[in-house]
Amino acid sequence: MNENSKKISIFDLDGTLTKSDTYLPYLVGFLKRNPKRWLKASILPFAAVMFYLKIHDNQWLKTIFLKVILGGETKDNILAWNKIFLDNLFTEGLREDIVTILKKRQNAGDIILLSTASLDIYVPDIQNWFSINHLICTNTLWQDDCLTGELNGNNCYGLEKLARIKSYMRKHNISGEVSVYSDHASDWPIMNYADKAYAVYPTKRMRIIALDNNIEIIEK
Repeated sequence: MNENSKKISIFDLDGTLTKSDTYLPYLVGFLKRNPKRWLKASILPFAAVMFYLKIHDNQWLKTIFLKVILGGETKDNILAWNKIFLDNLFTEGLREDIVTILKKRQNAGDIILLSTASLDIYVPDIQNWFSINHLICTNTLWQDDCLTGELNGNNCYGLEKLARIKSYMRKHNISGEVSVYSDHASDWPIMNYADKAYAVYPTKRMRIIALDNNIEIIEK
């Protein structure tokens, strides 16, 4: 038997461990503190409309927002903002009942994997705060300690997230019974792949999927 064969719990981040999305509040919070970028950010509503009209995809939209708001920022500036943002997130932004489930799975000896479409500029700090050993997220590109605003690879979303989970588990010789916790329908490929799935405070579409597929719903 594989020496790493045991129960594996995969947790989404945004809307699952946290009460809401983290990516947009992270960017908007930075923008509010940096008015020099406000004029350039005026194009973002038009970018959002193009996404909702399905002219461009989720990865394109994420990259546009990242480039406009954080492109060219130094690592020191981003680390300083991370502290402010994450202190508030850990104080007010977590779903404490789902965090309790995470801690129970850790105490039971599960392999915990945090898998999220959010970015590696702040998600590793969240990983460390929860003492999670394994992380898959969307990666960014840096040049000379400055964020370029481009993604390093594909957005960790939907089928891409499932492919990366499978690749990560093979690379790290991880196998066993897989449970997935997520709020969002984009994670249905992972939930369908898993042995057990839990819809955590599901979005409207996720709730329909959960009811159609007898997936347990977790919410207060």
